[in-house]
Amino acid sequence: MILGRFTQGESGEYATTEGSEVALEHAWIRWSLPGSMPLVAQAGRMPQPIGGYSRRYLPHQNPLIGAPVTYDITYPVAIQLTGSAGIADFTVAVSDQPVGHQIWLPRATSAPRPALAAGVTPFTGFRIGAYGTWGPYLSDGIQEYIPSGHSWDEYDQSVIGFDVSFSRGHFELFAEMTRSMFEMPGDTDERGIVWYIESRYTWSPRWFTALRIERNYQASSWFPYPGTSAWYITDENSWDIEAGGGFRINPGMLIKASYRVERSTEYPNYVTEIDHAIALQFAYSFDVTSWIEGKE
Repeated sequence: MILGRFTQGESGEYATTEGSEVALEHAWIRWSLPGSMPLVAQAGRMPQPIGGYSRRYLPHQNPLIGAPVTYDITYPVAIQLTGSAGIADFTVAVSDQPVGHQIWLPRATSAPRPALAAGVTPFTGFRIGAYGTWGPYLSDGIQEYIPSGHSWDEYDQSVIGFDVSFSRGHFELFAEMTRSMFEMPGDTDERGIVWYIESRYTWSPRWFTALRIERNYQASSWFPYPGTSAWYITDENSWDIEAGGGFRINPGMLIKASYRVERSTEYPNYVTEIDHAIALQFAYSFDVTSWIEGKE
């Protein structure tokens, strides 16, 4: 599978990028190994190998337009093995990027991060799972801000999470809770927790509506200001709600609209801010192999 991105203009709140940008987001190969315990191996640039949302990030799987704040939209280089046996499933992977939402830090330098996940499906339509990952989360570009005698890759981020999915008839429900711990250069460890509940109801083969409620106690770190040595920690406490709906024009065409509101307070000022967003999305999916097969 291959997926690219082209952007034109400016982006970034504090690190501005001007002009055009071309990026290769997905490019991986997959092997399926049949047997009594089916295995699937894949390698390349792909979505994060763990977490409930990583299985439904594309527009046709995501009932809304936005993503939970737990996930930065990143596509690490990874090796992943998944399998199932009876009601149980598992994932073992190694990726080169952390899971998280560190808005003040530069992109993490590539470093191996093991990841494990497992789940059980006791009956059709219900699954509960758990996952974890750990490894470096900083960039080698900020080595100058690391205490003397230490290296940027000595400081790890660890993540544990739980996810639940349930479907019955035309109703679907997803829930997830993620807890992170960050080892801080020259300071005490910082922790954050995020959870969300998301639902979708399909009213007809073409129409559906969806709602996501999210609670965020997030710790974000920022390297020291020039001339100082103390790292700056931002503790954000927020509620986030996104509501929307979609209409399937045909099996491959989908149009969605959503409204999102966030109420947040941030340490050390604790000033309440309310942000609003309206989004419209059009998605079209197709299978190139079907075009080739149709011509034969």
